[in-house]
Amino acid sequence: MRFFTMAWWGGDHQGDDPIAAYAAHLAAIHDRLPPDLIATQESVSLHDTRLREMQLLLNDRSLRVALESHAGDKRLTLLYSGVNRFDSFAAPDVYLGGPGGYGDLGYCEVDVLPDGSFEHRLLFSTGIELVVEFRGFQFLRW
Repeated sequence: MRFFTMAWWGGDHQGDDPIAAYAAHLAAIHDRLPPDLIATQESVSLHDTRLREMQLLLNDRSLRVALESHAGDKRLTLLYSGVNRFDSFAAPDVYLGGPGGYGDLGYCEVDVLPDGSFEHRLLFSTGIELVVEFRGFQFLRW
């Protein structure tokens, strides 16, 4: 994560304010982001959702991430197309309390890469971070 780190989430608020820095970053790239990706940053909160399923399809380079609200009453799906890179890594000694599995989704960051593709970074309370580099994005609520 570039802005919202596990150290910051855990209470280490030394240095720059990541909320203000990320807001400035998002404003600078806003007009280049897909509308559904903007929605996940501005009008729909993914905070405290929980990962229920993740499916990477290599034949069509797509990734499906199914999330559920903390209360279990909303289901959200992130659909990435033209996936060029998918990384999942963890800092096993850095985590917050919470549910098992990936834990609670805490923070997301988006970026536009030099070639015009996009990057989505997701940070979970267990210290697991997902990074997806992709060309297209769709957001579904059900």
